[in-house]
Amino acid sequence: IRTVQFYRTFYERKIKSSGINAEYRVDGRASQTMLDSLMYKMCYYRYGEVTVDHRQPPGFDRTRESVIGDRDVQLKYIEEAFTTTNWLVRIYKVKEANE
Repeated sequence: IRTVQFYRTFYERKIKSSGINAEYRVDGRASQTMLDSLMYKMCYYRYGEVTVDHRQPPGFDRTRESVIGDRDVQLKYIEEAFTTTNWLVRIYKVKEANE
């Protein structure tokens, strides 16, 4: 999630400098560009399977207080190598060319 915070700053600066009136969102109102971004996919891969609070549905992001927009993120070129229990550290590796 810290990666999201870093990229959020970058994303907002990029949007502002382009003159586009856009909002940074990861919920159901997220732009298709955001949902397709590698940053989003790496942060939220398998997150739709997770229930962090029994009062909230799977895929609920407590930091943003909303359910993520795509709860079935699929990875094409990378695969998860390691994720800590609390999901603070996530490591991915590039898939082999023949996979």
